[in-house]
Amino acid sequence: MATVAVGARLPKAEESNEAGRGRYYFSVRIRTRCRLHKWTEKQAVETKLSELSKPSSVSWPDCSKMEKWQVPFWTESQGFQPAGLTQLVRCGMEVAEELGVYMVGFDRAGYGESDPNPNRSVKSAALDVEELADALGLGPKFYVIGISLGCHAVWGALKYIPERIAGAAMMAPVVNYWWPGFPADLAAEVYNKQEVGDQWALRVSHYAPGILHWWMDQSWLPTSTVVAGTTPLPNKRDAEIRAKLKADGTFQQKMELATQQGIHESYYRDMMVMFGKWEFDPMSLPKPPCPVHIWQGDEDGLVPVVLQRHIASRLSWVNYHELPATGHFLSPVPGLGDTVLQTLFGNAKQ
Repeated sequence: MATVAVGARLPKAEESNEAGRGRYYFSVRIRTRCRLHKWTEKQAVETKLSELSKPSSVSWPDCSKMEKWQVPFWTESQGFQPAGLTQLVRCGMEVAEELGVYMVGFDRAGYGESDPNPNRSVKSAALDVEELADALGLGPKFYVIGISLGCHAVWGALKYIPERIAGAAMMAPVVNYWWPGFPADLAAEVYNKQEVGDQWALRVSHYAPGILHWWMDQSWLPTSTVVAGTTPLPNKRDAEIRAKLKADGTFQQKMELATQQGIHESYYRDMMVMFGKWEFDPMSLPKPPCPVHIWQGDEDGLVPVVLQRHIASRLSWVNYHELPATGHFLSPVPGLGDTVLQTLFGNAKQ
């Protein structure tokens, strides 16, 4: 994962089945950078969400003492990755200390040690964000940052809990080719430029999600190059990063960590949520009561920049930042982490 993540569902004795959400809890991984009286060393904590009601069982930072600092709360991952503790927003120590940053990461349902949710949806992802924020006592408003496919939770938050969001940033957000706001001819043109296997994987995810697991398991059928890590990447930095991850075994290790609960409940469930039938079109959302930013590389081999430009043109309230000669992997871009945080908090140098 390239940044911190949010969201988990508290187990309740009495709960409704709103949005098809079942009874479950997440095993969350938390990494904090919090400034109380002074900058503290980064602290890694592993716990189960069911223990959040037992303050003595885990060393949570006291968020109530952080009112004088702004507290950003981030969501989601770089593609199909769990919330690894080493993959936070890459910002300078001085910037993080100045802003008083508190970062929270978690394994989404079905990833890592988190229990699967067969009814996972864009809405459930947004409500998970809200519940974990409340469980940690982050206050009435918090910030969210999404990366790549994880941005579906940010769009969900802007739709279902806009009053809770103080600011939102999306970095190379994956798009759904079937969003009604896209011109049909433009979406079809870009869709057909994908590798044949990716076209079929997305088509099955959208029209026949029930057979996606079977489809992806057939060696004789065209399947996702994104999952396999073989998608052609036009950007040099992206290609070098992926080659290194595959050469030293990191790519495989992260995949094994992410799919502990089964690849169907992690990777494939994400594909069904992201490329399935949404309850809303992000391009039809009203202006939220918070600033929203999108960062996109113009050499992204996974997310078509022309579709991102169209989204920005449709939503006048989105602050769109296009990065020249930049690909999909934005976290390693020098200085970008500082820029994202400073911009989100309104302190970016112009």
